[in-house]
Amino acid sequence: MLKLRGCCTETRVLLRVYEFIPNGSFYHHIDDSTEDFHVSWRTCLQINTKSAGALAYLHFLSSARIYHRDVKSSNMLLDEKYRAKLSIFGTSRVINIGKTQATTSV
Repeated sequence: MLKLRGCCTETRVLLRVYEFIPNGSFYHHIDDSTEDFHVSWRTCLQINTKSAGALAYLHFLSSARIYHRDVKSSNMLLDEKYRAKLSIFGTSRVINIGKTQATTSV
């Protein structure tokens, strides 16, 4: 997951500083036809495996269950070693363990 490096609450708008992500999103390497560089299949597999592991942690191992709800290649950012970092948690939901909740969309 993308690391929060700092924040400022002394302004009208909350300011957040995240770690630098030099390789952009996974989308730009696999879906964007204007991108000159494409990652290898091995790297794609590693990115997806690590992302699935991060989601499994959020869903099953964290103290509060977190469901991302918007997983897509543009929300998977790549660091300098092409390690995936999940981002954009705006639509995520936290489910307290021991409580049942059902959500539907039409």
